[in-house]
Amino acid sequence: MSTPMDIKKLLGARMTGPDGEELGTIEQIFFDDVTGAQEWARVRTGGLLGGKDRFVPLVGSTLSGKDLTVPYDKTKVKDSPDLTVDRHITPEQESQLRAHYGMEPGTGTRTTTTTPSSGTGRTSAAAAAAAAGTAGTAGVAGERRESAGAAGVTSGAAGAAGLGRERTPEAGRPGHPQELALTRCEERISFQTEEIEMGRVRLHKYVDVVPVEERVRLMHEEFELERLPATEGIADIGEDSVEVVLRGQEAFAVKEIHAVERVRLNVKQVPEERVIRDEVRRERIEVERLETTGPGMSTGTGTGTRPGVDRSDEPPGPGRGRKR
Repeated sequence: MSTPMDIKKLLGARMTGPDGEELGTIEQIFFDDVTGAQEWARVRTGGLLGGKDRFVPLVGSTLSGKDLTVPYDKTKVKDSPDLTVDRHITPEQESQLRAHYGMEPGTGTRTTTTTPSSGTGRTSAAAAAAAAGTAGTAGVAGERRESAGAAGVTSGAAGAAGLGRERTPEAGRPGHPQELALTRCEERISFQTEEIEMGRVRLHKYVDVVPVEERVRLMHEEFELERLPATEGIADIGEDSVEVVLRGQEAFAVKEIHAVERVRLNVKQVPEERVIRDEVRRERIEVERLETTGPGMSTGTGTGTRPGVDRSDEPPGPGRGRKR
């Protein structure tokens, strides 16, 4: 990839293969810690539910609208190494990826990520210097070199934690001008976001047995006796019998299965605002007047200056000290 692409357009864009087949959605962009070049894209394949993260090189890719086309098909991306990456792709992980995609070996430096929502996740020179292990990079607090007059005294690269080092003035020596100055530093903080798992939702179908009752109208036969006068005819005495079958209705249940409702699980993104609190360090410089017994004789420190009076910019001389 010859020229860097707009991060705001890359994050959330759809990645497609050379044949136009959709590979996934771009979640993060990783930069080289030294050169700042856009190296890798973390792609979510398979959707938000059950999807997997795969890393695809940005070399040879082209951005057209909301689609980023890469020279790799879906099978190549799917079979890429399954890596667990936080904020940096380690040199070992990058070697695995380059070997899978048939790329030349890298420089062996770590690769830093952007955040999915910031859109401006390019790493600063300070982060690049810290990852490459090089002290004295411009922009790192407490590591810039400063000359103190003709003697060339430097503040030294004593680590990023040492804020506001004091230069040692060579006072009173001919040819060595005295520079009375302190550098005040402060920490600056920026908040970024990253995607983490907040929970899982699952649809499961259970079978409940619910009692049902309903009134059913049934019919049955009953008998009754009817006595009629006998007609004249042959009469005989003896035993005899007649029989009739009484019938009736009986109820039974017939069950059929009908589809009544379809429940679908949809995932949507809901924005929210949250207050994040942290602390930063800021240096404060104050002027202190030294207590002296005579010209150039210091006996200790104190707060001997009157409120509102600051004579630190006046040259020292006889009689400048206060009398007790």
